[in-house]
Parts: sequence; structure tokens; C-alpha cells
Amino acid sequence: MRFFLLIVALSVPFWLAGTMTEFQMLPGLPVSALMFVCPAAAAAILVYRESGLAGVTGLLKRSFDVGQTRAVVWYAPAFLLMPAIMVLSYLAICWIGEPTPPPNFSARAVLLLMLVFFVTALGEELGWSGYAIDPLQQRWGAVSAGIVVGLVSAVWHVVPLLQAHRSAKWIAWWGLWTVAGRVLIVWLYNNAGKSVFAAVIFHMMTNVTWQLFPVSGSYFDPRVTGLIEAFVAAAVAAAWGPRQLVRGKQSGRGGSPSGERSMVRHELLQSEGILIVSVESPLEAGDFRKVAQEIDAYTEANGRLVALMIDAESFPGHKDFAGLIAHLKFVKDYHRKVRRAATVGDSRFVKYAPMIIRALNRMDIQHFSYSRREDALRWLGEENR
Repeated sequence: MRFFLLIVALSVPFWLAGTMTEFQMLPGLPVSALMFVCPAAAAAILVYRESGLAGVTGLLKRSFDVGQTRAVVWYAPAFLLMPAIMVLSYLAICWIGEPTPPPNFSARAVLLLMLVFFVTALGEELGWSGYAIDPLQQRWGAVSAGIVVGLVSAVWHVVPLLQAHRSAKWIAWWGLWTVAGRVLIVWLYNNAGKSVFAAVIFHMMTNVTWQLFPVSGSYFDPRVTGLIEAFVAAAVAAAWGPRQLVRGKQSGRGGSPSGERSMVRHELLQSEGILIVSVESPLEAGDFRKVAQEIDAYTEANGRLVALMIDAESFPGHKDFAGLIAHLKFVKDYHRKVRRAATVGDSRFVKYAPMIIRALNRMDIQHFSYSRREDALRWLGEENR
């Protein structure tokens, strides 16, 4: 929430500037559209407070994180999907009988627009995708997170749209287009290995194709395009699954040496001796090997691990039988190396697993609902006092 509020605060000067002039940098783009820098600026400010200059450097490096993934095939839809949607939109507008002139643009104009809108998309996506989307996905799932960010982005754009003299009806349909587009961005981002660059490319092409619509985008109809894009987003959610928008394993940031994205993310709080394991996708045998290596490295240097927290808002299950066996073996082999453990989540498995583990191993383990995650951390930290 503070990220979104900070964006609004940073945008106010641009909105005020837009009230002082009717000048438009491009057709439909008032001066207030320069607020594109605000999401990246807000993200950089918050990251600096959390992680210092190194964190900001890491955020900026994500601008060109194409090398972070082997799923390069996903840059094709990032680049081509929006042009395809716009072509369908143009054909639909012509089919329903709206008088629409043919497109007329040069290769030079396309390249210039791509350069301009790459910069503006980068200013937004370093915030929306580089900072905001992952925590929201972990809490609510991919589609819900995309809808939330899409709605925030749509509301954030209302002032510039009003200053561009758009009607309330036009803005409402534009909002549908924006929310559907954000769901597609999350889909591309996840499948391209958490690539901000993929999100930037799609965002860039959204703006480029809007301006290439006949007469500098003046014949663009967000009602038609919004409905088409919403249909595509719904089809993607149905085909890839609304929780992750991913089929199987994808490569990306924090992945294994083979380039595949881990199903389990883990963070070791060295000073407290607490290992936090976040479960995001169906578990497999390799996930438990990685966590075991982390525990072994710590216990070799410090003795027993103080505490272990399993963070799984909704337990996704096991990918296969080998994953289940590896899970059971992990509990059997490592329960003596951990003094205290907590499961955090709202699924039945996460809720009842501690009862089973206590019965089998007499381990000090408790369950906490997802809303009480901070309480779980405090309880685990008590073991170190």
C-alpha cells in the first residue's frame, strides 16, 4: 500500500503541471504523462530504505534481465501479442461499420515510437513488475495480483486521461483494457522467468500500437480493444491457471544452476538462525535437496538451526510421487536439526501438518494463519532468547 501511496504523492507535481498547459507531447499524451517515472522512483526509494544502494542497483539491473532466463521464446509473445490484438481490434471496428481510415505510418516512426515508449515503459515496469507484483502474487495469486495492479494503474492514469479530454465512458473501457493488459504482463513476466524486460517489451508495444492506430491513435476504440484483450487474458488464465499463470517449471531469477525456477524459495535470517521456506508451486524432490543443503551449511557452522518457518498461504501439493517421498524423508532426517518450527498458511494441509509431525516426532511446531505471519516470526524468535 505504501508503494502505491508514494506513487500518488510523487505524481501530484506532474498532475499540477498538466493543469497549466494544453500542450500534448504526442496526441493523447498531456504533460502530466511524464509521471511515468514515478513507479520506478517509488520502488527505488523503498528499496533504498530496505537494502541501501546495493538494492537499488539490483533493481535497476532488472531493466535488461533477459540473460536471467532460458525461456527466451516468451519474448516473442511479449513483442507480437499486442500488435496482433490491435490488428484484430482494427478489423473488428471496420466489421461493425465504423468509418476508419487505413493505417499510415513509416518504419522510422515505428522505431522512434519504440525508443520513446521503451523508456516510458521502463519507468513504470521497474515499479509495477520489478517491485510490486511478486509480493502480491505470493499473497493473492497471479491473476488477482494482476487485477489489483491493473486497477491501481488505471486509477493512477485518470488525471492525464481527463487532461487529454477523454470522456468518462472512454476512460472506463480504457480501464478494462489496462487491467486485462496487466494480467497478460504478469503471465509473460512469470513465464519469462520473472523478467522485467519482458514486461517492458509488452508495455512498450501496447503504447506503440496505440499510437500507430489510424491518425495517431485517434481512431483507437478501448471498448473493442478492451473486450478483445479481456477475452485473451481470460483464455490465458484458464489455460495456464490463475494461481501461477505458469505451466510446469520456468527458469528465472533465483533458479537452479540448470536455469529452472525453483518451486521453493528460502531465506536464512543469519542473526536469528531462522530459515524461511516459501512454497509457491507443486513440490518436487529437488526442492528438498536445496533446503537440506542450506540447513546443513548452517548447522555445520552453528550447531542446530534455531527455527524453521514454512510459508505457504495455500499449499500447492506435490508435483509427483517422488516429491511426496522426498518430503517425508526430509521431515524424518531433519526434525532433530531444528529446535522449533512453524507453518504459516490457510490450507488444511498447512493447518494439520504440525499435529501429525508432533505426534510422530514430538517436535515443537505450531500452525499460524497467513494473517498472523509476523506472530509466527516472533514466536520462532523466542527460541533464540
